[in-house]
Amino acid sequence: MGSTNGWRMAGMEVPIFSTDSIKWHQVSVPFNSNSTTTTPPNPIAKDFASFCNVGDHPTYFIWKTCKIQSNMLEILELSSYKEIPRIGIRIIFPDALFPFAFICKDEAKFSSGNQFVLYALTISGVAYLIRLRNIYDYSLFPANDILEYNTQIEPHHGAITAVAARAGCLVVGRIDGSISCFQLGILDPIAPGFVSELRDDAGFGRLWGIVSRSRTVAAVQDLVISELSNKKHLFVLHSDGSFRVWDLVSHSKILSQTVAISTLPGTFVRLWVGEANLDTDTGIIPLAMLHEQNLVGGS
Repeated sequence: MGSTNGWRMAGMEVPIFSTDSIKWHQVSVPFNSNSTTTTPPNPIAKDFASFCNVGDHPTYFIWKTCKIQSNMLEILELSSYKEIPRIGIRIIFPDALFPFAFICKDEAKFSSGNQFVLYALTISGVAYLIRLRNIYDYSLFPANDILEYNTQIEPHHGAITAVAARAGCLVVGRIDGSISCFQLGILDPIAPGFVSELRDDAGFGRLWGIVSRSRTVAAVQDLVISELSNKKHLFVLHSDGSFRVWDLVSHSKILSQTVAISTLPGTFVRLWVGEANLDTDTGIIPLAMLHEQNLVGGS
């Protein structure tokens, strides 16, 4: 159907379906005692849902975590060339999950066909990379399809408060303001460069270890990885309104700004990063930040 004002339809009507009509295939992640750590108090497991889109003609993965069964991740696959799904995946982990998941195409040399990789993280800090292939053929993931790493090995690190991922890279932010990058899926965990930390101090100051941590940094509230001019950048929001942008290749800080709302008590809790319009000379990247007031009241 034509249009005289240039408007065109950007979507299509689809029937609404309930997850009660989905047949769930359950598969478990094997327990590994070498990667366990103590679950922190006041776990942040909660009901949470989001999606990932993969490819130029995207396949959409809708995923959900549940506070009641916090070690379970539900995944549905949607695409424009397939019918509404009647089967989904329930992945059972050994520990409660951080409300996060990321799915991307499996770019490993030995992979073939339409295979994907899942990144997940437990609230105790164990990161998982799981290759999603032939998952309907078994109830337990084969060991060679799983890579896991305990991100909380370092004793000085605080509880994890935010996480983000892209293919080959997992980034975690913590309550002490520290940010660590893990080349999960790219390098072996024992290889040099697998773990790197984004720090405010530079050059010689990095050699002083705990001394260089004397500067107080507010807790990391949200992390977003965005690709600009074929380079991965990390956008970081701290609870006090400190906003920073890092180059994930050079691990250098390229922007530091403080957003202050002196008239409103509370903290910044969420960050959204829009797409940059590189076809113009403005160089504008749209951002949105959610500020949450401290509401005091009685029941």
